[in-house]
Amino acid sequence: DLLFPLIGFSFASFVIHFLNTKLRFQYKYIIISLVTIVANVSSVLLSIWFILRVFPERAFYGKILGQVIPYIAISILLLVLLLKSGRPSFKSGYIKYALSFSIPLIPHNLSAIVNNHFDRILINKFLGFSDAGIYSFAYNVGTIVAVIFFALNKAWEPWFFETYKKKSYSRLLERSKDFVSVFSLLYSLALLFVPEI
Repeated sequence: DLLFPLIGFSFASFVIHFLNTKLRFQYKYIIISLVTIVANVSSVLLSIWFILRVFPERAFYGKILGQVIPYIAISILLLVLLLKSGRPSFKSGYIKYALSFSIPLIPHNLSAIVNNHFDRILINKFLGFSDAGIYSFAYNVGTIVAVIFFALNKAWEPWFFETYKKKSYSRLLERSKDFVSVFSLLYSLALLFVPEI
């Protein structure tokens, strides 16, 4: 009974990610921020309500549905708005290019999923739940740096390519140094504090 929520969540995530990418290159960061905030806050609140009121005996189910329902609702709304802005057109050249680029990424992404969980499975098997829990906590704290990097990079990429196209190399070099400095500082702070935490 979790297969259909999984399929719905997968499609909803694709729609939201696709539109976020489109809006990012249109510099519409306010809309991206609003979609992200609404999706995250509503999924947390709905999950809590489902866990406490609707599925007290099956809390995991409440958590899953609480996350899936807001994402599906938001993706349907965004999909309707996207289809209103213009009809989709299919061009065989684009489809061939997309498939040639995307099909090799399927085993790559599947291996990344296995790789992301394999370390915890091995630690749990050989050292026990306690060590696996400590490792998972440290790993999750460390991912804060990755989240900050991806957020900064999403703002950086469109500006970088636009500036590169204008051949403003000196401005690009100056801002690149700032970008590297800020991220290096954040990364250094994480390296200092994560072991303590």
